[in-house]
Amino acid sequence: LFISTNYRLAPNVMHPKEIEDIAAAFTWTKAHAAEYGGDPNRIYVMGHSAGAHLVDLLATNDKYLVEKGLKLGDVKGCISLDTASLDLTERASLPGPASKMVADMIKNAFGTDPKVLAEASPLLQLTKGKTYPPFLMICSANRRDSLAAHKQFEAAVHKVGGTVTTKIVPLNHGEISQAAGNANTDVFAQCLLFVGG
Repeated sequence: LFISTNYRLAPNVMHPKEIEDIAAAFTWTKAHAAEYGGDPNRIYVMGHSAGAHLVDLLATNDKYLVEKGLKLGDVKGCISLDTASLDLTERASLPGPASKMVADMIKNAFGTDPKVLAEASPLLQLTKGKTYPPFLMICSANRRDSLAAHKQFEAAVHKVGGTVTTKIVPLNHGEISQAAGNANTDVFAQCLLFVGG
C-alpha cells in the first residue's frame, strides 16, 4: 500500500505548519491503513528533498506525533531521499555551490530564530536513551553539501545507538526522486529491501 501526501508550502505558511501536516497525514494513515489492506503497525515514511527533511524530522522529534497521540515507535522506518538540511543551524556553512540557495530556502520556510532552527533540525533531535526508527538515506554523490550533512547525521545516529544505512548514488538530486519510483533502478531496489526487512 502506497499513500502519497502533500503539505502546505512556504511562503504561504512557515514551520511548524509543514511538519504538522505530515504528522496529520501519518496519523490518518495509521487510523485507516487497515481499511485499504495495509498494516497500521508497519508504516514507513519517505520523502525527497524538503520532503526528506520533514520525514527525518518526524522520525527524530516525537513532539509532532505525541500531539496526535502517537509515538516514534509508530514509524516503522524512514526513507530519506537526498535532503540537504539535517542541521538547519549550520546549513549555510556546508561546502558546495548550493549552500546559499538552500540557506535562503530555509530562511523562507523556518525563519531565523536559532531556537526554531534547532528544534526543526533532525540531527539535533538525536539523544541517547531514545529509540528511533531505522533510516535509509540515499544521497547524491554530486552534492558535497549533502554528503557532508549525511555523514554527520549517520555518525550521530550511531552514537545514540540507532540504525542508519546511507547509500551514495551517482545520480543528481532530481534523478534520485525519479529512480525511487522506477522499479528498474537500484534506488527502488534499496527502498524495497528496506521496507521488506
